[in-house]
Amino acid sequence: MHTVQLSIASLVSKVEAGTVRLPEIQRAYVWKATQVAGLLDSLYRGYPSGSLLLWETDEPVTEHDMAVSSSPGLLVEKPQYLLDGQQRLTSLHRLFQGHPDTTVVFHVESQRFQSASAATGKDARWVPVTPVLNATLNLFGAVKSIVQRYPELDEQTVYDRLHRVAQVGKYLYFVEIVEDMAYEEVAEIFVRVNSRGRHLGKADLAMATLTARWRGISQNFTEEHNRWSKEGYLDIDTPFLARCLAAIATESRMLKGLVDTPLEQLKDGWKSLRRGLAHAVPLLKDAGIVTSMQLRSFNAVVPLVVHLGRRGDVPLPADEAKSLVYWLLAASVLGRYQQASDTVIAQDALALRSERPLETLYRNLGMVGGRLTVTEEALVGRGSTSPYFLLSYLAAKRAGAKDWWYGVGIAAEASGRLALEYHHIHPRARLKDRYSKAEINDLANLAFISAYANRKIRDRSPRDYFPELLDHDADALRAHFVPSAEALRDVDRYPDLVAERRHLLAAAMTELLDSYRPSWLVASTAIPDPAENERLIIDVYADASEAAGGQVVLTAAADGQRWQAVCRLEDWLRLFDDLENGMGAELPIGDEVSAATIEDGAVRLPLGPLLVSGQLQDWLKVRDRELGERQPLGSAPATEPTTALVSDPPRPFSVLDSE
Repeated sequence: MHTVQLSIASLVSKVEAGTVRLPEIQRAYVWKATQVAGLLDSLYRGYPSGSLLLWETDEPVTEHDMAVSSSPGLLVEKPQYLLDGQQRLTSLHRLFQGHPDTTVVFHVESQRFQSASAATGKDARWVPVTPVLNATLNLFGAVKSIVQRYPELDEQTVYDRLHRVAQVGKYLYFVEIVEDMAYEEVAEIFVRVNSRGRHLGKADLAMATLTARWRGISQNFTEEHNRWSKEGYLDIDTPFLARCLAAIATESRMLKGLVDTPLEQLKDGWKSLRRGLAHAVPLLKDAGIVTSMQLRSFNAVVPLVVHLGRRGDVPLPADEAKSLVYWLLAASVLGRYQQASDTVIAQDALALRSERPLETLYRNLGMVGGRLTVTEEALVGRGSTSPYFLLSYLAAKRAGAKDWWYGVGIAAEASGRLALEYHHIHPRARLKDRYSKAEINDLANLAFISAYANRKIRDRSPRDYFPELLDHDADALRAHFVPSAEALRDVDRYPDLVAERRHLLAAAMTELLDSYRPSWLVASTAIPDPAENERLIIDVYADASEAAGGQVVLTAAADGQRWQAVCRLEDWLRLFDDLENGMGAELPIGDEVSAATIEDGAVRLPLGPLLVSGQLQDWLKVRDRELGERQPLGSAPATEPTTALVSDPPRPFSVLDSE
């Protein structure tokens, strides 16, 4: 092994020429524009940003496509395979070449980098970075143009800052090059390097080791993902397939088992996996789950793939099919797979190897002798990210709900102007001055209609559009479980409308669940929703898109405790930035600091009496939801923050159940 120093410009040239390539063990490019902007900010300031690791070898290497548009010519150097630094180097190549998905701009006054937007395009102080980096921008001309529009800026200062951006290409990286090592050793290095600092997920690391023994398995996974993503199941991806393979083919039933399980056993498991998917997907479709996005955690489908793969290509009895769907819906409501826990998957995969697989699977869920019912109380405060959202859709579909005015049955797979949306029965604009965000976004105020019908309603009150709708179709509300009583259509009777609709929804959801409950599952007691008495409300208050001055009010309740705290919006957003960048993440709350941890792929953050958890994409979904519904800073309520992070131990709570 030897070490050299190479400038960013020369590294980008190597990528362009095709002399730096990706081995199969690498994952796909995943960085977002915010991460690219963060890297550029570090380089601009001369901060350390790590080193790179390359591998030179004469042996044939199965490659993974790099997420760049290179123009390889005649190779004059031995190919070098990138083991560490893929996200950084790919991002830099995209920046220099002007990739449309990596458009970063620089603010000459505040010296900030961010992703380009319509707003930055209207402000000449935001300068596109790519033409500065690749020297296609006339700096003198650009500076004069900026200063003419903003005469308060100093011409020399603006030039110096843009010139400093241009010098990023001269930034030197330390590059370690390992030579003539066997693929197995290189895979071990890759796993060790990526297990420290900003590490990959367990599935990615397990696959990296597996590719050293099973050349081409990565391509098999890609082809399987492409097959099912075309049918709407985007979450049948590498991590999901790796977990399925481990659950089917290894003794531990966990990802770590992929490392030392005999290759022939894994290949047999792969055949079983594909057979299981071929039976599981039609089962999901028949149940109305036509996209993976409908399930809060698609990992709950792993046991179905395991069971159906082990059965072979034989017809599935109707009662057995129902029992699998019932288990899947119950696992969603009870939160068994709210975290990507290898332990939970292993427990359920082991259950499916027993003499009575389905009964044992239900026993793991705590449902032997129990009946899952939906109560009105369990629906209070639940919104579009709760597990009951799917049940409300399936119940409406079962009742024959049609799109309002257009008479087409609701369908999650619909596209175009009939693409399915959820509509606020009482529009938010009519409620926002009298009711809280959580009350407005209550599941009982959401109905499934098309985008076209949604635009037809706009912000009209039910008092205005219900008569028109019922004149067109007298049964339009019934199948959506919407009360038709005229007295409930006014804003001041909104609480009564959602209460009545909760009553109808709870009964319909329970009836739906009972339709799938297998005949052999004797039910004597009702199973309570574990999150029924737990709440987490997140409210963002800010006057503009800028975070400065904004605040986040957090309110949590569990076991009779109520906790409230206020944190700065800047700190809240920094938490997510740090999580996305794989850094240690903390949230200052008053005099306390709540530290986020990552375990089994789930991000966990203590908030008062709750230990809030979810996949990173779930946290980001909640962040974007709350930013989209931010309220004026002046409307923030007076609070008496609880400074102590109470509850010992805190109650597990899914971030998707937040309001």
